[in-house]
Amino acid sequence: MAPTTGRSQPLLGAGAGAPTAGFVTNSGLVLQFDAYFKEAVDESPLENHRVRKCKILVYLEDSSVQIDEYRQENSGMPQGTLVKRHQIPYPEGRPGTYTVDDIAVGGTIEVYGRRFHVVDANGTTRRLLQERLGRFEAPAIPFPVDRYSVERKEFMSRQTGCDPTVQHKIIKNDMKVFAEATLGNTVDNSKRAGFIKYDRNVLRFQAVWDDRESLYGDIQRFEMHYFLADDTIEIRAVHGPNSGRDPVPVMVKRGRIPKSIAGGAKSEAYHWSDFDIGVEATKRSSLRSRLVHHVRPIPTAAADTPPHNPNCRRNQKTQLNVYERPLVLVDADGHTREFYNTKGVHLGDPIPPSPVSVPVIEPPLLPPSVECFTGGDDDDELASRSTSLIPSPPRKIRGEDVMFRYTAELKTGVPEDEGRRFIITYFKADRTVVVREPPKRNSGIIGGNFLSRMKVRDASGNVITECSFYVGAEVTFHGHCFRVTAADDKTLRNMEERANAPGGFIHSDPVKAAENLASWVDGRADQVRAFLRERDLKVG
Repeated sequence: MAPTTGRSQPLLGAGAGAPTAGFVTNSGLVLQFDAYFKEAVDESPLENHRVRKCKILVYLEDSSVQIDEYRQENSGMPQGTLVKRHQIPYPEGRPGTYTVDDIAVGGTIEVYGRRFHVVDANGTTRRLLQERLGRFEAPAIPFPVDRYSVERKEFMSRQTGCDPTVQHKIIKNDMKVFAEATLGNTVDNSKRAGFIKYDRNVLRFQAVWDDRESLYGDIQRFEMHYFLADDTIEIRAVHGPNSGRDPVPVMVKRGRIPKSIAGGAKSEAYHWSDFDIGVEATKRSSLRSRLVHHVRPIPTAAADTPPHNPNCRRNQKTQLNVYERPLVLVDADGHTREFYNTKGVHLGDPIPPSPVSVPVIEPPLLPPSVECFTGGDDDDELASRSTSLIPSPPRKIRGEDVMFRYTAELKTGVPEDEGRRFIITYFKADRTVVVREPPKRNSGIIGGNFLSRMKVRDASGNVITECSFYVGAEVTFHGHCFRVTAADDKTLRNMEERANAPGGFIHSDPVKAAENLASWVDGRADQVRAFLRERDLKVG
C-alpha cells in the first residue's frame, strides 16, 4: 500500500484558516485512476487468471470512492459498477476510510478482499494533485497481458477484420441477446442515436400502383411514411369516396421492407437514400454516391442528353418492389424535399397522375312493376299492395294503441306445468301478441319471453283478434293451449266500453251476462238456494 502523508484539515481544501469549508471548495471535483485486479480461473488447463481493468473514482467533497469496470463487448462477464460510491473502510478492522492520500500510481489498495493495482491517472488528476498537494504521480504502468486477452484479440480480428479494441458491431443473434440480458444488459442501445436525432421526423411520399394489367385491376394511390428514427416504412392506402374498398388503409404496417424476396430469402432493406422522384431506379446510379459527390448522375437512358436537362427525367419513375407489388413514387411533401436538400440531393418534379378513361354506362330505364308478394303474413300489407302500384305503409287509426293484458295458465296435463303463470299482452295497433312468464324463485324454470311479439293465427288460419280473449277463454299459440284466468282493471274497463260495438267484446256486456245467468238459473232454483244457504253458513 502506498504510504500516507497524514490527514490535516479538509482534503484539498483552501488551507488553514480559510473561512470556506473543504466540501464546498472540492464540490464537483473527481479524481480518476486506472487500476486492475486479477481474477483466478479454476480448473482450466489454458489459463489460471484473468486481468480485469477498472477505474477508481475519488470524490473529493466527501472522500467517497467508486470502482467501475471497463466494459468489454461480448465478454460474457457482468461489468459496470463493482463498488458503489461510499466511504470504503480499511481492511482487517483498521479504523478509518480510504482517501486520496491512500491511492497513488504504482500503489495497491485492498477493497473487500480484492487487491486493486493502480497503474495510471488522467491528466486532470495529475494536475490537481500537483497544484494542491504538491504530489507528483509516477509514470503510467502498462496493464499486464493475460492469455485470454491475447487469444480474444486474435479471434475478434479474424471475425471482424478490424481493430477489436473498438466497437466492432457484431451482428447479435437471439441467443446472444438473451445471454446478455440474463447478465444484466437488458437495454438495447443500438437505435438510441437515431431516436435522439430523428425522433418524430418522418418523410412522406406519394406513390401509385398501376394494376390495370390484371383482372379487375385499377390504379391505386398510397402514402409512404419513412421513419428516420429507425429506418422503418409504413404504407397506407388513400381511398377515394365510394371506392368500394375495405376501410382498412394500412397496406404494409410499420417495419423494414426488403428490396427483394426472391427465393424466399430477404435482401437488404430500403434506405431513404434509395428514394427519388422522376428517376428510374434501374437506370440511375446509387443515391448514396450522390450524397458524396453532390452531383446529378448522367442518365444512361439517353447518352446524348446533358445531365442538366430536366426533360430527360420527365417520363422516368422510381419503382419500388414492395413484396412483389411495384410502387412508383410520384411526389413528396415540403418537409421531405427540405430534408433531401440538406443532404445535397434535389428530388425530381412531381409526376402528374395518368388520365384514366372509364366508360360511362347508363343503366337501362325499366318500367315500374308491381312488387311481388314475398310470403309475409301481414294482411294490411297485402291490402296496400292490391290497391296501389307503389306500396305504402298502412294507415293507423287513432286510438289503436291500446294494449290488453291478461293472466293465463298453461294447459298441457304435465305436472311440471301446473302452477305456471303467464302474462299475455295483445296490441290492437298491429294485432300482435306477446307472452311472458314472470320468473319464480326455486321453480327450476327460467322466466322471460315465452313467445316473442308476433301475429298468431288460429286453427282456421285467421289472425287472432282482441275478441278472442276474455276471462275463461282458451287460446292456442303454436300448439300451446292457454286458459285466461284474469285481466287488469284497464283491460276490463276497455272491454266493457266496447261490449256493444260491432265486433266488440260480447262476453263483457252486463245485460247479456245477466240474461245468460237467468237462463242458467231457470229450472235450478233448488240447487241455487242450497248453494247459497251453504255459503251463508260457511261465512256466518
